[in-house]
Amino acid sequence: MAMINLVTMINAKRCNMSLQTQPAKKGFYVKPLSMACMLVISASSTVSYANSAPMIVDSQYNSSKYSFYDYYLDFLKRFRPTPTPVPSPVRPAPELVRPTPAPIPDPTPVPTPAPISGGISGSYIAPVSPSEVRQPDYTRRVQANLKRNQPAPSAGTRTGYSVMDTSNNSNLTSKFYGTTEDGYAERLDNLKNTIDTRQAKVGVIDTGINRFNRDMVGANVHDTQIECVSAGRSTCYTPENDSGIVEIPTTSASGSHGNQMAAVIAGNNGMTNAKIYGSDSIDRGSNGGNQFLMMRKLNQDHGVKIFNNSWSSNNTDQWYYDAQRLNYDPNTGNIYPNRYRTSITNAEVTLPVIHDLIMNRDALIIKATGNEGLNDAHDENLAPLMNSEFKKGFITVSSPREDFNQANNCGRTAEWCVSATSSTENYANNGRLSNYKGTSPATARVAGTAVLVQSAYPWMKNENISQTILGTAKDFSEITANSPNGYKGLRRVSRLPSGYYGRYYTDNRGNLYIPGDTPWENRQIIANHNGKNITWQDGWGLLDPEAAAKGYGGFYWDNVELDTQGTPLSVFYNDLKGDKGFTKKGAGKLVFTGNNSYKGNSIIEGGSLEINGNNGGSTMVVKGGELTGHGSVANVHQTGGWVNNEGNLRIRGNYNINTQRGVDAGLKAQFGNMLTVDGKAKLGGTLNLTGETKDGIISKSGSRSTVLRAKRGLEGQFDNYRSSNPLFEVTNVEYTPEVDRNGRVVGGSRTNNDVQVTAKRLSAGNVVYGISMNDSGSRVAQNLDKVLNDLDKKQETQGSLTSDEKQFANRVFTGFENMNSGAESKLSTVSTNRELYKLDPTFYADSALNAVEDSANHATEFGKRVSAPRGVWGNISHHDYDVELEHATSARKGNNISVGASTQTAADISVGAQLDVSKLDLEESVYGIGNKTKTDSIGLTVGASKKLGDAYLSGWAKGAKVDTEASRGENSNKVEYNGKLYGAGIQAGTNIDTASGVSVQPYAFVNHQQYKNDGSFNDGLNVVDDIEAKQTQVGVGADMVFQATPALQLTGGVQVAHAVSRDTNLDTRYVGTATDVQYGTWDTDKTKWSAKVGANYNVTPNSQVGLNYSYTGSGDSDASQVGLSFTSKF
Repeated sequence: MAMINLVTMINAKRCNMSLQTQPAKKGFYVKPLSMACMLVISASSTVSYANSAPMIVDSQYNSSKYSFYDYYLDFLKRFRPTPTPVPSPVRPAPELVRPTPAPIPDPTPVPTPAPISGGISGSYIAPVSPSEVRQPDYTRRVQANLKRNQPAPSAGTRTGYSVMDTSNNSNLTSKFYGTTEDGYAERLDNLKNTIDTRQAKVGVIDTGINRFNRDMVGANVHDTQIECVSAGRSTCYTPENDSGIVEIPTTSASGSHGNQMAAVIAGNNGMTNAKIYGSDSIDRGSNGGNQFLMMRKLNQDHGVKIFNNSWSSNNTDQWYYDAQRLNYDPNTGNIYPNRYRTSITNAEVTLPVIHDLIMNRDALIIKATGNEGLNDAHDENLAPLMNSEFKKGFITVSSPREDFNQANNCGRTAEWCVSATSSTENYANNGRLSNYKGTSPATARVAGTAVLVQSAYPWMKNENISQTILGTAKDFSEITANSPNGYKGLRRVSRLPSGYYGRYYTDNRGNLYIPGDTPWENRQIIANHNGKNITWQDGWGLLDPEAAAKGYGGFYWDNVELDTQGTPLSVFYNDLKGDKGFTKKGAGKLVFTGNNSYKGNSIIEGGSLEINGNNGGSTMVVKGGELTGHGSVANVHQTGGWVNNEGNLRIRGNYNINTQRGVDAGLKAQFGNMLTVDGKAKLGGTLNLTGETKDGIISKSGSRSTVLRAKRGLEGQFDNYRSSNPLFEVTNVEYTPEVDRNGRVVGGSRTNNDVQVTAKRLSAGNVVYGISMNDSGSRVAQNLDKVLNDLDKKQETQGSLTSDEKQFANRVFTGFENMNSGAESKLSTVSTNRELYKLDPTFYADSALNAVEDSANHATEFGKRVSAPRGVWGNISHHDYDVELEHATSARKGNNISVGASTQTAADISVGAQLDVSKLDLEESVYGIGNKTKTDSIGLTVGASKKLGDAYLSGWAKGAKVDTEASRGENSNKVEYNGKLYGAGIQAGTNIDTASGVSVQPYAFVNHQQYKNDGSFNDGLNVVDDIEAKQTQVGVGADMVFQATPALQLTGGVQVAHAVSRDTNLDTRYVGTATDVQYGTWDTDKTKWSAKVGANYNVTPNSQVGLNYSYTGSGDSDASQVGLSFTSKF
């Protein structure tokens, strides 16, 4: 059989050159070096709102034209038919009847026109103007915790390690990024402290990672890296076998190059804080291995998807020629090489792996073009010519020749190429700062940017990340237009000018450079890619990490999919350009804040798209999901999903609803907000009142507001109307001419422009009746009714509410909307309990009751201790106490330290005191909504005990200072408040010695504990004025002691305690309201039983240490406690 000779695998090489700086007239020399893709340098150096003013009464309103229309409206009110109710929550909209009025005499003029009313007499609530709508603030800010946890940067370095100005004696940083070298480093530092990249992963396919490199100290480096075993061509070369790729520690590397690239990406002063996964697989570490197989291995074993490849091959088209002969199937990735071939080519072992990485594993391969000063890119960089789909996950990287004049141009790879700055200074593995250039660090900067994008938008696939990086690249034509005279830099000269004594530079080709004004490189535009110019030299342009981290820069590709599934909120901050559009898919909200000019359709199929700027000429095609926002769009064509008026969205063109009957889709209307259509609105589908009012409140007696206004008129009507918010009922929908802010028709128009909704608020208590709830849920609903009814009265008498009152009402309304089960207008047991609990301050009272119960437990033990004639004692204990109620849980953890002493006085009376220091952590939860308190108390108990033969009678009194810190639900703010606890009790017991040697000590007790807080506090939702908890408890028990040896006692005991009375009260009012409401605690079982076991050991004749465990149970709780004790008699 003929032998198949394996061709030598890519000896992935780095090409570096050294420049020497010399004074003039001293001569110069060139010393070439062999390094990877690096060149070492040694150098010394608002929208408008259509408002109508309130109508002024003057003589013009006495005209017959105006009076006739007023009479016509009155006629409609009296004779309009009532819609027939149906059992479904979705009710048919009433058909507007417009009878032709018979001629009538001029009616008596009225001073002002009567407002149009709905099916009930509801007050009119004018929509707020766009300028009054509270727009969400999506500004990214530096996160203090990220800043705090940054590793210490290596000495003498800048964030990102860029030294473009220093290396070139230039002002390129200012020309490229509008700031100084140090200013740009500061901006990069702020960027990585704004976006949390700590969970990101990046693979560095290079010369390995040494975590002891000065730039790696403190960085997020994985413990191991991979390499190909020696002579491992058969096991880490072909796609079918990667068994030769092994894990080794990240404590050594075959060269400095890998560390330096990793530093740029995620070193201790790098662009990000991503976790670095290395491979020692080029140059000496290659061992004939397949670099793309290394990527696949890191993906398989560690889930790495972003790969930095700062290496090149032989800079020829051999790989591409070989790949074309493989009969590659772009659909499957399979290859069918000639069976009679005499060698295996590099393309044969890399092309299938490239296909697998990009098409099946969502990998992003970022690769350098090389440093030979060539006019084109070669080797595997041409892979997307084999399959255009590879452009989803392949970026080639050049460098602007103003910074590095020997970068290979993007050339044929321009459509998937970007240019990034080169000049870099960071540490080599020998501990020395190294200043170098090349497409290697340029590639690392693109990889760092990819990490930022992936971390800011976790839903993005390789294609989205690639499009974001390319689409936000700076256009060099704009850079040069801003500085037509060039930049300060190194100017190439044929010889040193006569009399020149300044510094000069040379490269390995003998070219001379001196500082001076330098013209820009000539760049050739080879295509306009759907709105963005691409050049042969730099592809899409100059990398802009800050812009890329703000999301897409434009839509320049067909079939762009933005699938935000799994990410609740994403924001694109750039002004979006391009000739194409996109499709929004998946759950999650995507927000556009810029003023956009892209031209393609915006198709919404899932989730929510929020437009907060001016969205140019793109037509919004709503097929599913939701369109909302505070800005403007061109036209809206709706066949499904929802358009929401919550932000006073403006449609500058036409709004066309063309949904099928029976499909739950249409307009979501929020009371107090209005969708404005500059053109015509063709209606259909369902009008769904969500009730998230922004101004005024929907009252119990009924309110009316305009939710949509089409300036050029309405066509048709909504097929149905309903409220998805169970707290509201829509009683009528009307189609009227435009009305003013008082609900009066503007002028004498006969054209219907406005959609008016009349709705009333239902009783919160009635709405949730029949839903299984936790103990305090019904009380919350009843109290909400009480507060909202008071707000109704105020709105009716004073005409308006304060912003705090409106905010509270809105919070309640939003909570009830969230109670629905899915899209159905049906209450969910889980959601109802969750939303009511968000408004429930009961946990403050529960925390007080926990302090009372814990105090009672310590007092019972004191009653036993003080009966001893003389002694000292101490106890350390920890307990866990869990309560399981219907739809709610409570978990308490407590730690206590008690120390006490007693002494005997005359007449068999002993007196004593005990100091208790306790810490209680309480967390209550209702379906994931948790409230927490941390309580510290210090108390003193004093008492006395009288001996009555073998029996005793003890009495005690207690006082404690209680400090509590509380955090509520999703609110990260914490509040602190203080209180006092008092108690008293009596206890009687005796000792019975049995024949078996067991001593039985029965006892009975009664005690009373009371807690009250000091002053009031505000937690942002409630102002709590008073917390009071009282409990009177009786109980019986028996302790047993068995003297196992002279030094060892075995102990046990049982106890039953019952709270004969328990009274808690929480006086509060909701922030912004004046209505006092009261809450109690959860209704937990009042009877608790417990059992304990333990052992005491005499360390001296009069002193012993003990260890005990106890379990306490009730109908709804379980508790366990462990304790360590010490007693000594004297």
